Amino acid sequence: MATKATYQKPYGSPVFDQVFLSTWDKMRDTLIDQYFRKFPALVWMMDRKDTDLIGDGGEQFIVPMEVGENPTVGAIDYDEGISMDDYDPFMAGRYDARLVGGGVANPMELQVVNKGSGKNFSIYQKKTENTVKTIRKALSFQLWSGNGTKPNALGLPTLIPATAKTAQTTTIGGIDQSTYTWFRTQAINMTNMSAANDLESQMLNMYNTIVAEAGAPDVIFTDQTDIEIYETNARDFFVVDSKVKVADVTFELCKYKQMPMIWDVDAPAGELRMITSENFKFLADPAFWFRWTAEKELPDVPFKTVKQCVVRYNFARLTGRDHGCIYNIAV
Repeated sequence: MATKATYQKPYGSPVFDQVFLSTWDKMRDTLIDQYFRKFPALVWMMDRKDTDLIGDGGEQFIVPMEVGENPTVGAIDYDEGISMDDYDPFMAGRYDARLVGGGVANPMELQVVNKGSGKNFSIYQKKTENTVKTIRKALSFQLWSGNGTKPNALGLPTLIPATAKTAQTTTIGGIDQSTYTWFRTQAINMTNMSAANDLESQMLNMYNTIVAEAGAPDVIFTDQTDIEIYETNARDFFVVDSKVKVADVTFELCKYKQMPMIWDVDAPAGELRMITSENFKFLADPAFWFRWTAEKELPDVPFKTVKQCVVRYNFARLTGRDHGCIYNIAV
């Protein structure tokens, strides 16, 4: 008599064996805790993403900027004319589009095993969700660490460098800061200063310097060590346990002058950045925003299908003087 068919195990995959034993629902939270974390800085950026600045042809994001005054304006007498000379107070920053992507495979063995009454969930679907989370993690890393060299994006260390203003000579968005010094960002070097004694006074100086340039800083990005120094210094006079909603996610963040202070383990050590968010953008191509390719079969591999996900983006700033970096912060 024929025996009843038994469950077919995928060969060479102990991970599949563990998952197929109905442990996923119990393991899922643990797995997420081990491999993924919250990215408040990325959430803050993505909530402000701009999908309207991709230029014709789609190679670059075009960011218009107002860079000059009307030279015909001035005090005049009643019988004095006004110049009719034309002028051009605008220019455009050009930011190359960058890509982050990942792929998912659905091999035949997975299709055979992960179905029917023994199927507790779709591994293929979970792999797809996992890919999206991993891409978000890659975007967060680019925000904190991207140096602008292809294929990397322009991250915070490049857009708001830990460099004295006079030494900021790199070209950002096609704008040469050696020529256009107004595009340089504010900077304070805390070398030979004690963060325990001087951090708040330098933050006040940076804030007022930006405000004097008509900026309105509304967020601070920094690392874990520096946020802990600030919280320790502020403990006696400042409430540090306020809940701050960033996009649709609530994080427990402390504030400085009502600005949320967002920190991340990927943030450069010893650096604190004040940002005027209306002039700092997450540029996204709407045609390739977490866009998946069609599922396709691999040649010569029966029934193995793959698909890829792509995000096309970059980070940009529209101004210089209303952002700033305090660097070389040390106890």
